[in-house]
Amino acid sequence: MNRDFNWDNWASKSPFNAVWDKTSYLQNVRAIPTCYSPDGKYLYLSSLDYEVEIESVSQLEKALDDILDSYVSRLSCGDSAKTKLNLAIRQCDFEVICTLLNGLQERYVDQVFNKNHNYSLPEDLFKKLLEDK
Repeated sequence: MNRDFNWDNWASKSPFNAVWDKTSYLQNVRAIPTCYSPDGKYLYLSSLDYEVEIESVSQLEKALDDILDSYVSRLSCGDSAKTKLNLAIRQCDFEVICTLLNGLQERYVDQVFNKNHNYSLPEDLFKKLLEDK
């Protein structure tokens, strides 16, 4: 073990692409991770390769449906570590969107939601919606 090399320091001070290029497995997934835009108005979803407005209920609800569809289609891709990583990324994106939708439900009680879901428990909702597919 190389105890003289500070991995955290290197990763925090290196450009994103320099760290990404040195990873052993992340090159097998989307090149851009799920992240917020600099102005905080959009969320890029790595699992879907598109962005959503974080205040748009309709876009967020559609993204949940798209993630579930993508997850189900990936289930048939085998049991490799790469497949499991891709499934985990989809589930993480699902949970991020649920967190945003839950916040919108709490802030805007009168806002129209097309789905009548409890977004405060994303893991439970994910399992329930998968069972319904």
